Amino acid sequence: MTEKVALLLFAGRNFSLAVERIRHILQEPVVFPLASLCKGISGVFIFSGEIVPMISAEILSDFGPYRAGESSYTIVFQSDYGVVGLPVESAVKIVDSSEGHFTEAQPDEESAVVSQFFSHQDFSYPVLDIDQLLTLLSI
Repeated sequence: MTEKVALLLFAGRNFSLAVERIRHILQEPVVFPLASLCKGISGVFIFSGEIVPMISAEILSDFGPYRAGESSYTIVFQSDYGVVGLPVESAVKIVDSSEGHFTEAQPDEESAVVSQFFSHQDFSYPVLDIDQLLTLLSI
């Protein structure tokens, strides 16, 4: 079976994520801001009885030329650290990885949270590394 890749608009940029780690896509959950959250977490929301931290779209501006857009959806993503929410402006589409190809990012090409690209139909989508992003937030 072929791995699927989600093509997304996050923080004003196109990105891709492995579909196998997406647990659910919600439309604008209620996010509760909490005092003293670490930088990069905008609040928490409830999903299936779990308290889930929401990654702030603004955090990517620390890692590259990104801007936060108006989020319409939240991806509930299974990271190595647990479940997190990722606000996205839109889910462009889901494709089979066999419809494109992956290439390693060069150090000067992208930010610290992108280690590879998924090329599909003459467009290169950075693969957002949520685990690396969460690691950097915990430093």
